[in-house]
Amino acid sequence: MFEFALSNGHYTAGNANPAAGLFILTRAERQAKAQKYQPFTPGDLAKFFEPDAYKRGMAEPDFYWCPLLAVYSGMRISEATGIHCEDVKAAENGVAYVFVRKSKTGAGVRNVPIAQALLDLGFLEFVERQRAAGHARLFPDRLLILDSYSKELGIRMKDYLVERGIRKAGDKAEKKSFHSFRVNVITALANAGANTAQVMRIVGHKASGADEVHLGYVRDLPDLKAVVDLLKWPIDIQALRKARSPVQES
Repeated sequence: MFEFALSNGHYTAGNANPAAGLFILTRAERQAKAQKYQPFTPGDLAKFFEPDAYKRGMAEPDFYWCPLLAVYSGMRISEATGIHCEDVKAAENGVAYVFVRKSKTGAGVRNVPIAQALLDLGFLEFVERQRAAGHARLFPDRLLILDSYSKELGIRMKDYLVERGIRKAGDKAEKKSFHSFRVNVITALANAGANTAQVMRIVGHKASGADEVHLGYVRDLPDLKAVVDLLKWPIDIQALRKARSPVQES
């Protein structure tokens, strides 16, 4: 456009094309250039959720619960930090689940069954205490910044990963962050035998073509409760519950 404008005297602010050398990547090109997030290794997860260290390092309620929600469901950081108390529900058959009301895509708005590990850890009791306290949001102390409540958790995650020796300070090449939990969940479910439709329904990926049709045969509840319970990590749930502090309880 600028070349045409220059040639025909329509652009007179200068003699050079201001767009010269600039380009816009196609979606495929952006995906090819993008660095993929790395999953946490079993050793990383054991370090991250070591009960005493986790109690000290992830002392706030959202710091404590959101990584656990992510590693047992694949929730994005904005999804986990944005949960409302009323979003935690029980189906008619008794299956407890979280309604993800807002996500980066339409497919991300979904019902996610709560894994047994989180039930054993006392997640529903925490939700009830927040409700009894009159809170609308599960983590009410965080401000909405850039359309998300996740800023403080994102900052704390980076520091905690360095403290635990899971990544090096300033080493962006490692690509380990909160999003790595999501990579872990997708990989682990596939390795455990979950089909593509089930995995996409749980993590909120958009399907296309035949996959989109087949998703109609995958009910959210209770079918997917058994699928999320396939997630097994080197996390001592009972020790983690015992190590929880009063701050994390409320």
